[in-house]
Amino acid sequence: MKHIRPLFYEEPSSVSEASEMLSTPGSLVLAGGTDITVMLRRKPMDGVTLVNLKRIPGLDGIRKMEDGSLRLGALVTVGHMGRVLTAPEHAALRIACNSLGTPAVRNLATLGGNIGRASPASDVIPALLSLDAVVILESAGGSRRVPLEQLLQGPGRLDSRPGEFVTAVELPPREGGVGSYWKAGRIRGADCALAGVGVSFCWDGDTIVDPRVAMTSVGPTCLRSAGAERVLRGARLDEEVMRAAADAAAGDARPITDLRASAAYRKELVRGLLMKNLRSLAAQERRSC
Repeated sequence: MKHIRPLFYEEPSSVSEASEMLSTPGSLVLAGGTDITVMLRRKPMDGVTLVNLKRIPGLDGIRKMEDGSLRLGALVTVGHMGRVLTAPEHAALRIACNSLGTPAVRNLATLGGNIGRASPASDVIPALLSLDAVVILESAGGSRRVPLEQLLQGPGRLDSRPGEFVTAVELPPREGGVGSYWKAGRIRGADCALAGVGVSFCWDGDTIVDPRVAMTSVGPTCLRSAGAERVLRGARLDEEVMRAAADAAAGDARPITDLRASAAYRKELVRGLLMKNLRSLAAQERRSC
């Protein structure tokens, strides 16, 4: 059995203190710890310093901003988001959070940790992309706001600067918004996605406004489908439109073949999962009329 090698541990009480610690080579952010402990067991490293963010005040709350946007602290757990994000416009994120792992994992895993890991198989990131999420990063030198889509650089890589870390995520207001998320995995719920699709848009009567379609496990990062969004924008959600959007999303997917699934199968999953999302949203709209 592999054991974690001796390491250093810090508990900063401010952003500037944490930033200084994280500027040191070998420093790693510790939030929920669901991934980092596994990583250290699989790939033991010398001279690691874990920087626990939990003593920094203000990182574990959810609040509505004056402009109607929702600010989610980086230490808010996935399980908590799955329980409290009850507004229809946040449905994609709520469903995605409740799709991640097991209850034990969801109650430890954090929003900031999910973004920081930048997994191309994330459940949370495509839902956030479908909601135009903006990430707030802070360091001793100040803060900056970056659209999540621009922040993702590749598997496990963010466009972040030395000493910088995620402190919050903001979701712009989407009045009249609806959303959904579907994933496919080998083990229902507990397994990471073979493919997943999140959708969010607003209704203007029976016409779709501001559609967002995002996919997981079909590229080097979680991806938006520009093709599916073009098909849906300004359209009525009938079967022909749904099939055209599903075909466009499959065309935008860039999966690989690995031990878990072939690239061709993942493209078919994208097609089917987007159809599931759109049919469920169309059914909701019919019931509300």
